[in-house]
Amino acid sequence: MKAFYFKHILNFHYPSGTSRGVLNQKESWFIIIYRENKTGVGECSLIKGLSPDPENNYEQTLKKVCDNISDGFDNLSSRLNSYPSILFGLETAFRSLESSDSVTLFSSEFTKNQDSIPINGLIWMGQKNS
Repeated sequence: MKAFYFKHILNFHYPSGTSRGVLNQKESWFIIIYRENKTGVGECSLIKGLSPDPENNYEQTLKKVCDNISDGFDNLSSRLNSYPSILFGLETAFRSLESSDSVTLFSSEFTKNQDSIPINGLIWMGQKNS
């Protein structure tokens, strides 16, 4: 089993308000795990100034996770208490790797397009016309 990561910058078409200010772009990191002919993908969604993850050695932590991917999820996750976004991305990547189609992490009536799920409404913090 091997893994790598990469950064992707999301440039927003419209400024997006948060409780801590307005974002025009957002940095996302992706962990890719592969074993034989299977691939798993997980997103580590870091929002600077809002996410609790320490930012000063974020990329080094991602590198360590990928370099030690053969240690398995349980061993790696125990070292990521201070990095919830990396932990989420790692868990998603492992679930994706083990899934039958890499994008269905939990099979349900919703993922089979046979049911909806109740959600809380999203509060848009932008201008009324955007």
